[in-house]
Amino acid sequence: MPANFFWQLGTWGRFYLQARSWRRTHPPHLFLLFEAMQQPVYHGDVEALKLRWRQDPTALTAADAGAGSRRKAARTVSNVARTALKSAAEAGRLAQIAAGLKAQHVLELGTCLGATTAVIARTGAYVTTIEADPTLAAQASEGWRELAVNERIDGRVGTFAERLPELEAHWQTTGHPGFELIFIDGHHHGDALKSYVERLRPWLAQGRAAAIVCDDIRWSPDMWNAWEGLSEGWPVAVDLGGMGLLMDGPRLTPFHRAVRL
Repeated sequence: MPANFFWQLGTWGRFYLQARSWRRTHPPHLFLLFEAMQQPVYHGDVEALKLRWRQDPTALTAADAGAGSRRKAARTVSNVARTALKSAAEAGRLAQIAAGLKAQHVLELGTCLGATTAVIARTGAYVTTIEADPTLAAQASEGWRELAVNERIDGRVGTFAERLPELEAHWQTTGHPGFELIFIDGHHHGDALKSYVERLRPWLAQGRAAAIVCDDIRWSPDMWNAWEGLSEGWPVAVDLGGMGLLMDGPRLTPFHRAVRL
């Protein structure tokens, strides 16, 4: 039983008691986004690749830079594929957020095996993604080539602390236009989450709606506390249960609420 089992039971119970149906969302831009998230696109070739990974005993080559899985099994590709990958529906919903924002550039912290990365890239966005483990990164890169999305993905190997400074310097030098979507799915500690959101907010695309999605906001009490603190400083902060949606941009109707999809 996870150490936070009873805390999680309580926080999920409160979510289902307090959250409103997405159908009762009034800001039109959010209603349309949530409506699109009800119809995630299914990618059979991505799901077939995930099944192959489940049978792969290759050992990982780096210590988990984040919180990893709650299951303390040996870290292999198979273990990660079985416990850490997004479901087809979850990945599809993230892709619908990217599509709804008409994202041209997406930043992902936490590549894992790159299945979600591939699904997002298929919306037409160019995805920059960071993964600490070289074995996972290599598997992801091979998968992207197989799925024919490799030309739309820039995969970087290293911890977020190692890769973000060099990426920020590159973005500054090249005049990067900013990201319409940033997805944070790694380093599951509250202080780290707050630091990444505050650091990356200036890199959101300006003059239009853009979002940061924080995954696993109910992972632990400190992740939840970080989410609650962060949500106060954004015009739109939506608790979606497993993840939190922060949006910024001109003419956004303020919206702070828990929503059931």
